[in-house]
Amino acid sequence: MYRALVIASLGAACGAKAPPGDIANRSAPPTPPAACPADASPFAAPPPGSPDDACIHGASSALLAAAAAAPTCHVFHTTGATSAAEAVTLADGRRVWIGQGGCVHASIEVRGPAARRVAARDRPAVLAAAAELLAALDALAAEPIFDGFARDLTAAAPAAPTGSFPLGAGDWTAEVEVGADGGLTITLDFPL
Repeated sequence: MYRALVIASLGAACGAKAPPGDIANRSAPPTPPAACPADASPFAAPPPGSPDDACIHGASSALLAAAAAAPTCHVFHTTGATSAAEAVTLADGRRVWIGQGGCVHASIEVRGPAARRVAARDRPAVLAAAAELLAALDALAAEPIFDGFARDLTAAAPAAPTGSFPLGAGDWTAEVEVGADGGLTITLDFPL
């Protein structure tokens, strides 16, 4: 016993230390940055052609001003002489697509999931969900345009219109549909 105590004392005096513990798992590895989805546009490709003298709608430009990097992952690309598609990820993670274009009509089509599931037959709830989606887009818009449409849809909801119906002062028309997957399609149209 005396011998073990002497050896331990000598080891301590000479600076002997216990081997270091495993340091490999002391901290979690850094989380990689979120990647933007590689999703394809849900809109059909417009027919080929070029605008002629009768076309009064020029080239489309981005409606949103969000960053291309995560989390918004905004993307904009032209699809024709007077058409374009763009996508954005909202703050709550919903991916929303916007198609725009037209020649003698300005048309904006928004496709994306509602914040909560709605039954297609419940028209006031469908229109309220569409208004909520447009209001969420307005937070990322280059100019505040979607909020006005959202207010008009909210005002139209009690009448529960179906098909194409006028918005606001009647310049624009809207059509709101719910797909089999529960996603919304909001079509806004204005004759130029």
